[in-house]
Amino acid sequence: MLIVADGKNIDTLPFQNLFVQGEKLSEQIIFRIARHYYERDLLNCVFIIKAVNEKNEISEQVLKVINRESHIDLKWNVSSLFTAVSGKLNLEIQALDSTFGDEKYVLKYILPPVYVRKAVTGDNVPAPDLKEQAIEEINTAVSDGLNNIDNKIQSFDTSGFENRLDNLANSVQGLEEGIKIMALTLDEYNLIIHHDDILYVII
Repeated sequence: MLIVADGKNIDTLPFQNLFVQGEKLSEQIIFRIARHYYERDLLNCVFIIKAVNEKNEISEQVLKVINRESHIDLKWNVSSLFTAVSGKLNLEIQALDSTFGDEKYVLKYILPPVYVRKAVTGDNVPAPDLKEQAIEEINTAVSDGLNNIDNKIQSFDTSGFENRLDNLANSVQGLEEGIKIMALTLDEYNLIIHHDDILYVII
């Protein structure tokens, strides 16, 4: 995340609610500042970010300079010191330089406060009774099995089987209509002329 400073003012709105309590080096923010402040070249400065949390505890971290051209980029890998406590976090960036004669140079950048969200906490859910859990799992498995069987039945295509039965019935009916049946004794059967389209039943 890149935040560009306007003079000594640095906008914190883009990360105002970004931090969560207990985070460690999960966020990286780059502050881009002008290399010169009035006539002063800030290239030799050491940059430190300071914070005061809800418990009035102070945290400090040196910012790494990653660009030294017409502007200076300061990289902040947010330490867990800044997210240890939830609530409002007042920030300040300081530019320190002791190379200007005997006088120590200090420049402070103005940052609106940000907020550290409270980490999620709660009590453990009571463990379920093992017997009830087993019965519930069995009932679920049975219900799923029955549903699968019903779906198979619904999806089974019986139209072809029904057509074959209809064709067989028509064939049987045709045979019954085309064949004559004659009941007679064996002596009578031996005396008559036999025909192919007659079914002789010996009684």
